[in-house]
Amino acid sequence: MSKKFFEFGIRFEDLEKARKRIEEILQVDLEGWEGHARGGPYYAVKIEGGTELELYQNWNSIDGEWNEPDNEEFSLFIRIDQPVRADSIEGKLVDDSILRAKLIRNGEY
Repeated sequence: MSKKFFEFGIRFEDLEKARKRIEEILQVDLEGWEGHARGGPYYAVKIEGGTELELYQNWNSIDGEWNEPDNEEFSLFIRIDQPVRADSIEGKLVDDSILRAKLIRNGEY
């Protein structure tokens, strides 16, 4: 069975402020992590129905390169795996005037 994912770029510089805003608009509590896979600090949470959300920086400070080199205009990214309420989550992120999120990729894996 395939799983769906969505990735959003955010033109917002501050990881902490973005975390707080996402928690506010999606009513979730993101947990802080540090890891090589995301190139430094990032936030993640599992929410209803197995939906997983990650917030991470585009610049990978461990490897010294962009996580998303084709999307350098975005400072931060949100990845959502197995979204239960995809339309609702997308609408809240894209419509938020502070985050200014843009859907850059979606698909199945």
